[in-house]
Amino acid sequence: MRVRKGDAQEIRRVNRRAILEHLRKGPLTRAELSRRTGLAKSAISRLVEELLQEGLLEEGAFTSPPLGRPGTLLHLRPGARFALGAELGVEGTVLLALDWRGEVLWAKEWTHPRETGLEARLQRLLEEALPRSPGAWGWALPCPG
Repeated sequence: MRVRKGDAQEIRRVNRRAILEHLRKGPLTRAELSRRTGLAKSAISRLVEELLQEGLLEEGAFTSPPLGRPGTLLHLRPGARFALGAELGVEGTVLLALDWRGEVLWAKEWTHPRETGLEARLQRLLEEALPRSPGAWGWALPCPG
């Protein structure tokens, strides 16, 4: 990704992504996020507040470090966003949703005759997926061969 100097929106997106990536590994306080990302504490506070307002993060337990002020652990809200994945098999299709920890939220599987054409398989996939897709960050559809 190429960032143009002074492109504030792109820098904000990159910084938000960095926060989310660190929190994918486990809960952290704002101070820990600041140290790990290299961002100023004020920037972390502003971005975390945005992410909390959007429902992507949750505040958890308080921490009591040996030095300094207590902090609040931040973690990703489990069902806030998800990705859809599908596999079109020879005799069946699988559709599933994964949260940002890679855990399966739900899955649906159905069979179809071997001779079912690709267009019919994709149509059924869309019928099953579209009602379930609000909030999805993306779709993955592997294409073998």
